[in-house]
Amino acid sequence: MVGLIALSFFQLFLILRGNNPARIIKNEVIIPKDLFENEKDLSTFVKSNEDYLRYHLSGSTEFNQAIDINPGKEVRQLKYKKYDFTAFNLAENIDLDLEQCKRLGLNSSVKISKATNMRTSLHEVVQNILNDIESGENDYLAGLRKIILPELRLQLDLDVVEKFWFRLAGSSIWLKDYGVHYMVSRIMYSPKGTRNSPILSLAYAQLYDENWNELVGTRLLLPKARNSPTGEQYILNFPHIVPIPFWQDPKINEDQYYGPEDPRLILVKNEGGYDEPLILFNSYNCKMDTYDDDEDEKLVTSQRCYRAMSLCWPWQFDSERKYSKTAELKLENYRLRTQKNWTPFTSYLDRQVDGYDSHIYFVFRWANLDILKCDLQGACSYDYRFNISLSPKNQVGPFRGGTQLMNLNELVTVKEDREVWAGFARAHIDDCGCGSSMYRPNLVVIVKERKDSKNYYKVTHISSSLSFNMYVPGWDLLYPENSCLRSSVLIPNGISQWIADKDSSGTIVDDYLTLTLSVSDYTVHRVNVKGLLKELINWGVLNYDVTADPHHANDNLVCALQSSFQFCARYGLEHHLKKPKNFEKDADGMMVDPEKVEYFNYAQRYDLRGVP
Repeated sequence: MVGLIALSFFQLFLILRGNNPARIIKNEVIIPKDLFENEKDLSTFVKSNEDYLRYHLSGSTEFNQAIDINPGKEVRQLKYKKYDFTAFNLAENIDLDLEQCKRLGLNSSVKISKATNMRTSLHEVVQNILNDIESGENDYLAGLRKIILPELRLQLDLDVVEKFWFRLAGSSIWLKDYGVHYMVSRIMYSPKGTRNSPILSLAYAQLYDENWNELVGTRLLLPKARNSPTGEQYILNFPHIVPIPFWQDPKINEDQYYGPEDPRLILVKNEGGYDEPLILFNSYNCKMDTYDDDEDEKLVTSQRCYRAMSLCWPWQFDSERKYSKTAELKLENYRLRTQKNWTPFTSYLDRQVDGYDSHIYFVFRWANLDILKCDLQGACSYDYRFNISLSPKNQVGPFRGGTQLMNLNELVTVKEDREVWAGFARAHIDDCGCGSSMYRPNLVVIVKERKDSKNYYKVTHISSSLSFNMYVPGWDLLYPENSCLRSSVLIPNGISQWIADKDSSGTIVDDYLTLTLSVSDYTVHRVNVKGLLKELINWGVLNYDVTADPHHANDNLVCALQSSFQFCARYGLEHHLKKPKNFEKDADGMMVDPEKVEYFNYAQRYDLRGVP
């Protein structure tokens, strides 16, 4: 068994963790590229705010106005390999007959790069959190004291932070006004050290340059500075925890979930005309509701708990600058009990009319397609329903969540009154041949057409499960060779950028998409896909006529689901590995981790949480 454990750790470090990405530490403030007309105006700004800047910025700070930067240089220089996959269209009406799925199948291919692990030192992140808590300067983090202390000090002292803290679900967007990648990922804490039962989740924001080197100590002068450049709220230091407010039980329950989960980024154009990040997340919440219990004449008040979807503007704050601005999303004033997996997108055509993104759209349900349209205060209504008889309480099905959808109208010319989106949903399949459940990405295409003042949407294409040739270890990080132990998890989180190279006639020559994914709820990876836009154009998505096509809108989804089941079954056969007979299991059924055992001995001695 010694050799097996040693091999497991070796594989884990080489494959899951990888080398730390390069970091650039620089005391710098980046200013939006069009805020000042020339260097003289920038110098005047710095001098006029000298006292404020000296007080809030340490040391010798550089002020650099961003310039136009092409983020595609790095992706164009990578090595790519051919990657084949199967997608399903709606070319024929098979009336949900799975025996006829081959008639809808498309044998497709793109090119992909080798996946890169975007590792971050959790020890450093957690040490900074503790420093902020103890200094009392960060009100948001100080409020976490009763959730994570005193266990946090012991974890740092024993150097076991990464046994109890995890970073995953990273998504990023390219900020052209600053020439940087803006990434938000989920940092979660489990006193028991189990990834499937964290007590706390936080949103962690980082900056990367065009070559994906992390920028540490860099600050952004936010776009609001165009109107009032001297306000303290307009400078953000990176990296940092996004101060998203969340409900806390007065008596912290170790089995409860606190904080924002699964943050996903989407870029929106605000009323000022500039791009701004928007975070979609879900979180557990409780409110006092009044109802009639039909037993007396009085109304009863009780605490009602639910999981809700919300929006966060990480660059906007409340008057005390303690929390970022948020809005809970409500479907026609109906609060659903559990919501986790809406897929966001914006409308290019709406933006042409309003001048900015006045609404955010969501795929609420993939099978029996439901599309929601939400204003920026969180009020949502249906923009399209395939089956109006379905209650919002109905299960959404195996396809859900995933990345934001990218609007192809921003990349290529699309027929008038039509919009096309592409992205990656994820399929959650249980008992399909590899562990208890499998999660994999599925490429999806949605086309919208407006006719007679109504919007009609259709999922025109959806792929089978995609692997991107990525290694997915088993759930037990000490025994990753058993790939089908418990859950096999590869989840798409966000599309960072999609670059289209065109010739003089406007024809697409090459295109490059950067996708972020999480492996085993433990990493943030990125992979680059070359030629996907060209493939979609070959499929005819730009000319698809939604209203003229009478074919059943779920045919391709059920075929993709069947193919995903088959993918899972094959994967289970290819990665079958007998469990070792002689190793000790912990209370969670995982291989006993000696470093956790040592920690729990101390934790039990001092009556700390998390002791199994």
